[in-house]
Amino acid sequence: MPGRLLYILITLVLGRQRRAFNRAQRKPLFVSGNFMTTRILTILTIIVLASCKDKTTKVSRIKSVASTDSTCLKDLEKAKKDLEKGKLVYCHYAGNILFSQLRSEKQMTELLLKYQIEYKNEMSSCVISEGQTEHCYCEFMDEMIKDKFGQHFLDSLLAISDSLYAFSNPLDTFHYSKCDTWPRFPGEFEDMEFSYKLQDIFDSNVKYPKEYIIKEHRDTSAFVDVSFIVDKNGNASDIGFWFIFDHEENKKYKDYFISVIKPLITETKWQPATVRKQIVISDMNIRIGFE
Repeated sequence: MPGRLLYILITLVLGRQRRAFNRAQRKPLFVSGNFMTTRILTILTIIVLASCKDKTTKVSRIKSVASTDSTCLKDLEKAKKDLEKGKLVYCHYAGNILFSQLRSEKQMTELLLKYQIEYKNEMSSCVISEGQTEHCYCEFMDEMIKDKFGQHFLDSLLAISDSLYAFSNPLDTFHYSKCDTWPRFPGEFEDMEFSYKLQDIFDSNVKYPKEYIIKEHRDTSAFVDVSFIVDKNGNASDIGFWFIFDHEENKKYKDYFISVIKPLITETKWQPATVRKQIVISDMNIRIGFE
């Protein structure tokens, strides 16, 4: 399904519900009512019909598994047995040591269940065995789901679940790294934990004390990480500072640096973070370097 059409559908549903939400003074109506459910089902019907038109044939990688790849063959055997029982599984690849949860897992699970598809977090092994392939169960299931519902079916569900996630948590503070776009200093166009424009303004405003020890080379650390919350209007609050100075003597100037930096953060109209084009409240971390 074209991304633009999907976005229009989501906007039509969530837009009307958002207005009801605002009228109810931040008491979400869709949680217990049938209003949202009915329209979600309508959207999903449209998605399925649109997706099923796209039955592009793709070469299956799992049909050419080496006879020595026992890991993959075992996975495929299990997947085929599950399929015979009518079981379909959607896999979210969640990493290995560092677990990366899908932010809209709850909403995605509920949407998948409408099509009798289970949700699974798929972890990767830290040990790589030569000639052995991981995730064949999930790859097989992914092909089966796309064969049945269309190539763009899962992407469409992910888009809707993300929008529902953002809409159903209007007062939550999102972690900036989980947002589609991060809070940005005015004039910046990339998601970074550093702002060249903010650094330039700081450099032009700061007056280093005479006894401040300047860094001898690039390997010497002298910076502050500034954490704060950016609301939907671009206002910053709840500011925290974490200083790192290789020259311990410079720590006595922290209060002075805070007095210079804090107004630059609080008096700036930040560009808020977004999730699926919906503006959200989020935290942010910006690093400012010292001489």
